[in-house]
Amino acid sequence: NAELRIAFASWREAFVQTRSEEEKDKLLLRADKRLQQADAALLAGCVNAELRIAFASWREVFVQGRAEEKKDKLLLLADKRLQQADAALLAGCENAELRIAFASWREAFVQTRSEEEKD
Repeated sequence: NAELRIAFASWREAFVQTRSEEEKDKLLLRADKRLQQADAALLAGCVNAELRIAFASWREVFVQGRAEEKKDKLLLLADKRLQQADAALLAGCENAELRIAFASWREAFVQTRSEEEKD
């Protein structure tokens, strides 16, 4: 069945992408941990309290900005892929029940993702 093949291929692509993103997240966490250790060593060596405060503030802003950029990129990519999957599946879908089921699934998926973003 062509519709099922398209749906499965879209799901598999999303699954593989999620797995690679999780691996990237692990690497970023490790890198952030090392960077925090380096920051701690640098701050420990700072004699001037004002310099320590300025550096810690800069570091916090930098990390927050990077996390927001990454989140925005991932959301845009996920939305684009989801729209492509929707279009591919609905274009080849002649069965009204399948269209309804897919639309319901997509709505539940988007709602779940929105709830996860709020957390």
